[in-house]
Amino acid sequence: MKKDITAVVLAGGFGSRLMPLTETVPKPLLKLYGESAFERTVKLLVKNGINDIAVTTFYLAEQVEKARVEGANLKFFRERRPLGTAGSVRSTKNEMGSTFIVMSGDIVCDFDLKSAVKRHRERGALATVLAVRTESPTEYGTLVSENGEIRYFDEKPSWSRTVSNLINTGVYIFDYSVFDYLNESVRDFAKDLFPLLLSAGEKVYCDEQKGFWCDVGDIRSYYECSFALSGGKRNIISPEADVSGRASLDGVIVLVDAVIEDGAVVNHSIVCDGAFIGKNAKIEGGTVIGPKTVISEGAYVAENVILKGGLYVGKEARLMKSIIFGEARRRLIDGGKISGRYGSGINGELCLQIGEALSCKEYPYERERVRVGVMHCGTAESKVLSDAILCGARLYGADCLDMAEGFEAMSAYLSRVYSLDVSVFVRTSGGETEIFLYDRDGLPPTRQFERSFEAALNRYNLPSARASEIKVFQAEERPRFLYAKEMVESVREFHGLSLLISEKNDASEFLFSTAREKGAEVEYFDNAPEEKTSGTDLFYVSENGFFASARLANGKKCGFWELLCIAAEAQGGKIVLPAISPIFVEEELKSHGVEVEFCGGTESEQRSRVYSKPWTIDAVALCLKVLEAAKIRQSSLSDLYEALPHLSYSSREVRVDESKKAERIEALGREGERGRNGEGIRLTYEKGSVVVVPMNSGGFRIFAEAVSMEAAEEMFAETEKKLKS
Repeated sequence: MKKDITAVVLAGGFGSRLMPLTETVPKPLLKLYGESAFERTVKLLVKNGINDIAVTTFYLAEQVEKARVEGANLKFFRERRPLGTAGSVRSTKNEMGSTFIVMSGDIVCDFDLKSAVKRHRERGALATVLAVRTESPTEYGTLVSENGEIRYFDEKPSWSRTVSNLINTGVYIFDYSVFDYLNESVRDFAKDLFPLLLSAGEKVYCDEQKGFWCDVGDIRSYYECSFALSGGKRNIISPEADVSGRASLDGVIVLVDAVIEDGAVVNHSIVCDGAFIGKNAKIEGGTVIGPKTVISEGAYVAENVILKGGLYVGKEARLMKSIIFGEARRRLIDGGKISGRYGSGINGELCLQIGEALSCKEYPYERERVRVGVMHCGTAESKVLSDAILCGARLYGADCLDMAEGFEAMSAYLSRVYSLDVSVFVRTSGGETEIFLYDRDGLPPTRQFERSFEAALNRYNLPSARASEIKVFQAEERPRFLYAKEMVESVREFHGLSLLISEKNDASEFLFSTAREKGAEVEYFDNAPEEKTSGTDLFYVSENGFFASARLANGKKCGFWELLCIAAEAQGGKIVLPAISPIFVEEELKSHGVEVEFCGGTESEQRSRVYSKPWTIDAVALCLKVLEAAKIRQSSLSDLYEALPHLSYSSREVRVDESKKAERIEALGREGERGRNGEGIRLTYEKGSVVVVPMNSGGFRIFAEAVSMEAAEEMFAETEKKLKS
């Protein structure tokens, strides 16, 4: 006879983000103020009347399988290889009851499971996800529900795709019939099983919890969870540790068999099992001292340093390297960009680590050896930093291409030309540094890639590889030559056309030289005779090569989107645009027979097709296609512009309290609808519409499309009021 209710605890994870704590102890058994997450989870199940518990194990399985908890009937299932969360549960099928609970072995909570099971059964649900609200939803899987029934999931979304602050806690209730869906292809609950259940029309509910919950997924959350459970303790010291009464500790976790001698000063750090800190040593905040690592007398360890297990640090030595938590929780990369002050925020050491992380084979690269290209803006500082990135990538076996001097759009464009896995561009100006990453499609990387990159950057033990050589281009292989060649070959002759270019920069020089080579009469505005400065089309291309606009011969300003419409209508066919593109662009192009698709910040087939028409991204290529459109349609640009609908399109940033951001976007979502590809929330007003997109930090970006700029200002004001109310 099948049991009424059972449970599964998933306890097989590697705990990579918790290294070096998990070098010798599996993640579920790490002590959190005296008790492990595993012990706390099993006790919670027993307290709620669930005694028959299956436990899946893999990493350091022997240690987990020795665990015993009073009142629990534990049965262990060891995996031979990682099966994923759903795959692990599949192996426990014969032990499960008519209803069963699944809990991750790295969480701590005090949920009322008995009541949640009752609601699950009353609803006739196949699956119930226990959920909580948080200020940081992008770290978890988010869900949107209606009257408790889940409509969709989004696993660890970027802020631009976040429309809810309700998150998946890793605690699930299932009816036994869910095993009908747990085939070999279903590995993960959030990514595979739940979308499958929703598409099949099954009842999947969320049960919002108000109690304590903590996910012990990384060093910082382990630290915070430990102190949250301590009831306000200043330090957490294991009874099996030996800490001198003459040592000074503040906000420190000291684990089993660790020793801290007289005069040592340790601040806001973790001292792992068996570690030794000698007399008068000083450990600054945010540091992790690995298992059995020795810090000798008088040694100094700087802030945010991680030391793996088994190291020996000599007398009065000074260690300054490696971030593990503290600021590590802040996202380093935002929309494919890393930025900071030259020398302090971004220096040679960080760039070396960036190169190392980019060469890591944990990404979904298609080839065995990662192919990385690096370009810089031409300043001495940008050259030094780009050399450091190349050096780091070489050390870990990447095929490295030194693409020398250029600009951002060229770096993105050449990612496809050179078949790169990652193209990097470094710009320094006025003491500020920006590093841009572009994927194999020439686009800013997806959020999935960014998360993998940041995880690799924060690891202290990346797998080493045989060092590679750097390819330096010669003659016609040179990036600037190839880019110019691509531009020239992409368009027909321009004889009879005349244009001015408003600003001379690295990108606009390619427009100048290409247009002249194709037969157009070209001048820079500052050098043009006075009689030509009016009545001639004047083009502007931004320094980074991604934005263009024009003042036409009739005096009208033609913005980026109007230029794109002129080019696309002349070219026809299929086009892929950013998800936040104006509605009028989509409608205008479709009315001329152009097939329009959209892409955002997640993996999709559309992303790979963007550069089939590179002028949708590259401003130099766009201006050339606009000039070609005038030749194809035998019309002036002024006439082509006048045939377009004319709406005002602009954007603005709104700052709000970071802790309220997820709550505000969820409230806005109830009033509007999700934007294209799930990017932001669209609100429709009488005179236009806005798309509100959460930024990774700082608040929201609002994109307005209206009948006039005055109407756009009104919509900005109304939307800002909603976000701040």
